[in-house]
Amino acid sequence: MSSDNEQDAENKPDEAVGATPRGRRRSSRPAGPPPGEAHATVVRKPTTSKPVELSKPVAAKADSGAKSTPAPVVATPAEAESKQPRAKRSVRSMVLAGAAALVIVALVVATVVLAIAKRNDDSRDARRGEFVSTARQVVLNMTSFKKDSASDDVKKLLDQSSGEFMQDFGSKSDPLADIVQRLQIDATGDIIESALESDDGDTATVLVVAGMQFTNAGTTELQNRTFRLRVTVTDADGRMTASKVEFVP
Repeated sequence: MSSDNEQDAENKPDEAVGATPRGRRRSSRPAGPPPGEAHATVVRKPTTSKPVELSKPVAAKADSGAKSTPAPVVATPAEAESKQPRAKRSVRSMVLAGAAALVIVALVVATVVLAIAKRNDDSRDARRGEFVSTARQVVLNMTSFKKDSASDDVKKLLDQSSGEFMQDFGSKSDPLADIVQRLQIDATGDIIESALESDDGDTATVLVVAGMQFTNAGTTELQNRTFRLRVTVTDADGRMTASKVEFVP
């Protein structure tokens, strides 16, 4: 019986079997949409959805129809300061600039005053030094005589004299030179110490301690003497002279 069925199947035309011609191949077409159709973009959705996390909770509106009230704006200190009236800032700037200018002027004035004071001090010190130097030289000439130059030594002392001292010493200058030559006196003086006692403008008094070593015709032995003198020095037209000399015990 099976043979009969096989024969019947062979005798049937090809159209009876699935209406598919014998030996038909499955057609293959290229990937993508068919020709003539619009290009379609395939969006693949992930099979598992990831929950979306909100960074900040969104407050639900109580009434969607009600109007929201804007939050009050608070100005920062910088903004508040920038809103000050320009005239007020200008006045403050002028005040600060004026204060700085006053400080600078005060510093300049103080510097000038100090410089003048220092110059005056230096000038006064130099003048006092001249008074002391003149007194020392006068005393040195008083204690230094040589028998071979007695007249010149006396004249040198007279050139540094004025006032009362010149009158007293001038009347004794010639006898003094004769005594030095006759007694063969050789005297050498030196200044031990000196100091300014007072200063009164053009006049100053100076204390001088002097030593004198001398020999004479009566002895060959060297003699020593010490003198303390107060010398008044006067500045007359820029020329300083000894106007008075006193021996101090």
